Amino acid sequence: MGLTLHSSWRAGAPYRVRIGLALKGVEYDYAPVDLVAAADRAALHSAFAAAHPNRQPDAVPT
Repeated sequence: MGLTLHSSWRAGAPYRVRIGLALKGVEYDYAPVDLVAAADRAALHSAFAAAHPNRQPDAVPT
């Protein structure tokens, strides 16, 4: 699948993005990001941060 939504279950913006994608009928992969877990925080500062310099969890890379 070409589209991946990185999201935290606590964040409101990814929820709205999921609604929009569903309304448009766009298929996507979901990559959960746990903002509390130390392992995921480390991931935010490594490969994810390289792809998304603003370090926002609700990011859809193109």
